[in-house]
Amino acid sequence: SDPYISRQSAKKLLDNFGRALKQPAANPLVFYAYGIGGVGKSTFLGKLRETYAQDATFAGAFFGSTSKIDSPLALMEHLYKQLPDEG
Repeated sequence: SDPYISRQSAKKLLDNFGRALKQPAANPLVFYAYGIGGVGKSTFLGKLRETYAQDATFAGAFFGSTSKIDSPLALMEHLYKQLPDEG
């Protein structure tokens, strides 16, 4: 596992994510991480997934390394395919 250095903004997002899971009607349910390469997005997302693995389903795409995401619709399709089939 990559080393993880917590920053205040990352802690705030982790806390807000947990709050959204507990009170979905009052909080956003979709979050996104963005920034230039090398700032720790993938490492942070790993920490988020590790922290809330039992409480949430995660879908993701990494621009530059996930193929065939060349439009908003292609991105939505890619994310949708990762969600569990609820019937």
